[in-house]
Amino acid sequence: MVTKLKPFVKWAGGKSQLLEPINYLIEKCPHSNRYSEPFLGGGAVYLSQLEKQSFQFCYLNDVNSPLIRMYQAFREYPNTTLVDYLSDLEAQYNIIDTLDRKEKLYYAHRDTYNSLDAGTYKTALFIFLNKAGFNGLYRENKRGQLNVPFGKRKTVSLCNLDHVKLFSELTSKTKSLFTVGDFSRCGIPITSESVVYLDPPYEKLSEASFVSYSSQRYSLENLVSFIQLICHKKAYFILSNSDTPEVRETFKDFNIIEVGASRNINSDGEGRKKITELLITNIK
Repeated sequence: MVTKLKPFVKWAGGKSQLLEPINYLIEKCPHSNRYSEPFLGGGAVYLSQLEKQSFQFCYLNDVNSPLIRMYQAFREYPNTTLVDYLSDLEAQYNIIDTLDRKEKLYYAHRDTYNSLDAGTYKTALFIFLNKAGFNGLYRENKRGQLNVPFGKRKTVSLCNLDHVKLFSELTSKTKSLFTVGDFSRCGIPITSESVVYLDPPYEKLSEASFVSYSSQRYSLENLVSFIQLICHKKAYFILSNSDTPEVRETFKDFNIIEVGASRNINSDGEGRKKITELLITNIK
């Protein structure tokens, strides 16, 4: 069986279901050799391009440092202790026979996660909490502490070793640089040979919509300035966002493509339905 790369973590608003239209646009830029993604998240688009070996260089950024450390650690396999930590956490959780006891373990690990500054064990806890928490959310309070509730899962699978091995192998062939920081100041090099995929926090569809994942702030105005820079560099961009009047008006001078997606449209997980989203691009 051929191993296919899949995201290592669940991620709210992940793009696995939109790979076909996004990859179609990327393939219309045959002379580009640099792929950039300032809001990496679950990385479905990046992993798809990595597997195709479409680009010589990949520049990946996210404001979430444990997320980026996960990619960096998996890239270094087998020279990492992350896989061992994940194996222990998975066994520890799955052997427990009641949800009440699993819930206590979840919150104990969440407290530990919030008490740690950095390190491989915090990265392992990040993956555990993502898989055992509610609905693949990553949400921080104003103090920058993870506050996602327990997901009531009977079992968790924290690490597919075949995927890790393939990821490590492919990133040794395609140079992938991972950085942590605000998208507008992360220093990703953009040239006329760049394709930049942007998957920022979406504009709200309603007051109940959940779009904020971090204690750090993001604004549509900063995104517009960043896209102006991309265009000034004569690079290509693809932007995913909500289908709202404000988004359509803001980007009316670009190519706007409607795509269908199934999303949780609020934070309680009861609002999952088919909606229209937008891909906005300067690719003709």
